[in-house]
Amino acid sequence: MKTVKTILLICAFTISSLGASELIVGKVNYEMPWTKLAKSEEVSKLMLLRILAKSSVGEKILKAAKAKAGETGKTLADVLVIGKGSITDTTLIRRFSKSNPERVEYEDKSQVFINSNLSVRDAVLDLAHELTHYTLRNTFNPYRDGFNFVSFLQSTIELKGGEVDAFMTECRVMKNLFGGQVYNDSKCSEITDLSTGKLSRKLTKQKFYQIGSLFSKFWEDSRAYGIEKSDFPAISSEQAVFISSAYSLPYPLATLVEYRSMMMRVCKNDEKRLSYMQQKVGRSPASATTKKSYKKMEKSFFDRCANINY
Repeated sequence: MKTVKTILLICAFTISSLGASELIVGKVNYEMPWTKLAKSEEVSKLMLLRILAKSSVGEKILKAAKAKAGETGKTLADVLVIGKGSITDTTLIRRFSKSNPERVEYEDKSQVFINSNLSVRDAVLDLAHELTHYTLRNTFNPYRDGFNFVSFLQSTIELKGGEVDAFMTECRVMKNLFGGQVYNDSKCSEITDLSTGKLSRKLTKQKFYQIGSLFSKFWEDSRAYGIEKSDFPAISSEQAVFISSAYSLPYPLATLVEYRSMMMRVCKNDEKRLSYMQQKVGRSPASATTKKSYKKMEKSFFDRCANINY
């Protein structure tokens, strides 16, 4: 069996600095580097998980994440990785053989990276954010019929486990652990309904679709993929609030960059699979079922890759 890997990058948002004042909760100095919580980085990871569990919201996230990790025989410590940035990285592995390209198997693997340079406070907030992606977001498959930029952007921002869910979770954990002043000084205050004092999903979604001065560029770049303004009525030229740490762009544009990169790899892989199938059809005699499978595969390929310059 030939293994073809496609890396699916889930954009991550790292909350901005919340002030220089030293915060000490219990015996933990939340301003110290989180990787220095213990003498070893492995123990520091365990301590970071323990700190998140101090929040009632965080405790629920950890329980769900532990269950998901357990499905593949892993612990949360196995899933959590110290990295250069905070991100949830999902690898979709597609397997097929040259002799039988019709038969495809899929497997996905996820890891959660937490930026090694963060303070304890920022690291625990990033952890809450990324574990929300890890536990709630459905794995998308760019090889499936019907996958397009519209569905990818919606999945990234507003569907279950997307950026809206992750940031709202992060804000709830912030309020649990650090109190109102830190919360009020953060971007969380911008998604709080002033009339109720509660986080607003509607307002959060609105903020994630604001792209400011790059408004025209987004529509210009997305036109190549057949995107109409009616596909994303929430896209706004209001000043961008949330910037993807992966691409340093507002989320709609960052997601477009990721979609383009991902689909270039997908289409190259599918072209190779289609060529194997074509060879099989060209052999004599080819069954009617084989020919039908080839036609179906060919149509799927052109439907998804016609607008991809790979």
